[in-house]
Amino acid sequence: MNWVLLTTAPNAPIAESWAALLRGQGIPAHVSADTVSMLYAGGLMPSQVRVPEERLAEAKKVFDDLVGPSFTEEDEPEEVPPA
Repeated sequence: MNWVLLTTAPNAPIAESWAALLRGQGIPAHVSADTVSMLYAGGLMPSQVRVPEERLAEAKKVFDDLVGPSFTEEDEPEEVPPA
């Protein structure tokens, strides 16, 4: 099974909550965090929520319905007005 990135949460506890929401909807999900960050930052560093590649589209829809689309849309660079 190939796991792909669905979204990045601000920290591990939020990522675990989001993964649990997806699992509650029948979508396998796991949290991927840098081990060093987990050890030294207490889980307060950004963590990735990953889902099986073949379930990504379904996971995006469910996640957007439960959490909101702003977390799965790619950030677009803000335009800086000329000085």
